[in-house]
Amino acid sequence: MLHTTKSRGEYFLCLHSSIPSQTESFLYPFQFLDIDECETNNTCHPSATCRNTFGSFECGCPDGYKGHNGRIAEPGEVCEDIDECRETPSACWFYDNVKCVNLPGSYKCECLQGYEPSRYFDEPHRTTCVK
Repeated sequence: MLHTTKSRGEYFLCLHSSIPSQTESFLYPFQFLDIDECETNNTCHPSATCRNTFGSFECGCPDGYKGHNGRIAEPGEVCEDIDECRETPSACWFYDNVKCVNLPGSYKCECLQGYEPSRYFDEPHRTTCVK
């Protein structure tokens, strides 16, 4: 959206999604304020997070998710789960007798059949297993 303002015989063209407001400066009789599209009608999918930029906005995917172009999603685009096990086959290779299991937005290393966890960690990526 473009706004044009006429003042003292001059035209000021506001950038996309910005509105003019008067200021005290005699050099720049108008300053351009950004409209926060994230507070108004943005087109980010509910799975994405809206981030305001000057004159526009971006839709960002949360950790563990991606859009078509990586972490930035196109407006309306669904953020899809990253399959860390498929994209990073070595995700659990540091630990013996485990397999990688993809989770929504994350992954965990799980003991192979017939093995038991030998140590518990706060991080499910660090599971170690014994027979």
